[in-house]
Amino acid sequence: MSSEEKKRREEYRKKRSFWIIVQFAMILVCSCLLINFIVLYNHYSQDYYFEYNENTNVNYKVYINDSSYDDDYYKENGYLPPNRDYI
Repeated sequence: MSSEEKKRREEYRKKRSFWIIVQFAMILVCSCLLINFIVLYNHYSQDYYFEYNENTNVNYKVYINDSSYDDDYYKENGYLPPNRDYI
């Protein structure tokens, strides 16, 4: 083996080892990113449930400006009776 061939082989080994290290680093970075994305996806895709009670009991009083409204309930209390629809 000549010295020139030895130089080429040594240069080839250095380049090859450099590219092996670069590929290993790229695989490591991609693996870390993939694991991070999987963890974040699992975290944000969870369903959260909040319990609450809905109560539809509404008690309101309807006052009108005209005091000549002809209803005994209005004359006694000053407002219209509850549990009716008003427009």
